[in-house]
Amino acid sequence: MAPPTLRPNGDGGQEGLSDSHATANGRVKGAPRERQRHLYEGRREREFYSYYESVLAYANTEPKFCDLHSPEAVAAHRAITSTDTTLTAFVQLVAMRLESRRAMIFFFDAEYAYIIAESTRTLSLHDDAQHAPDDSLWLGFTKIPRGFSVCEVTADLPANGGSNARDPYSASLAHIINNLAEDTRFCDRPYVKGGPEARFYAGVPITTPKGINIGALCVLDDKPRDGLQPGQVDFLRNMASTVMSHLELVIWRRLGLYLL
Repeated sequence: MAPPTLRPNGDGGQEGLSDSHATANGRVKGAPRERQRHLYEGRREREFYSYYESVLAYANTEPKFCDLHSPEAVAAHRAITSTDTTLTAFVQLVAMRLESRRAMIFFFDAEYAYIIAESTRTLSLHDDAQHAPDDSLWLGFTKIPRGFSVCEVTADLPANGGSNARDPYSASLAHIINNLAEDTRFCDRPYVKGGPEARFYAGVPITTPKGINIGALCVLDDKPRDGLQPGQVDFLRNMASTVMSHLELVIWRRLGLYLL
């Protein structure tokens, strides 16, 4: 049996088309666009895995699953940093430069969102227990179900429903939400209603040399803000490119192609 045609839902995920979308002539309304979306998601997943295998080889461990549907699972979760200290240093720099509580790197396949790096501004790069009061990791190196993260929507840029959707400079470059508690797409998320009580979000896609957005680099803050300045958006994009360059190096080293 052929797989159902998929369409994006409000969370950046996908949902199947029902028979009610069929027109009188038997065609599915919007089917070409939905097939294109389905094909792109398949390409994105394949591209993601081409990098993820090298991330795992470098990390020498599989990220543990944290089910955000379950408060008990969240309470029992123990966050750890990525064993790739370079990625942790990158996101810490982002958090510092953008004066945010934390920064994170997300990748996606069809089922999970993978957090391959997280840091706060004061987190030690050598000891997860060393940080300023109330400045610990939230999820760390882990994977969560699809449908929770804002970064899933960020990876679909240039489509933008954020606070900067009408900004002539940043609308196609970054996904910015000034106050998550006032955004109907995300206000009921567990990281908004509890946990880190995130309010401000800003993220940019992580794009491979093939032009495929396989993830996103983002910052979260616990206070609403009024967007980012153009220079801050540029910095966030530059750091996303730096993350991609690092992942390319990881692949080359794994394949024995890295030359000093």
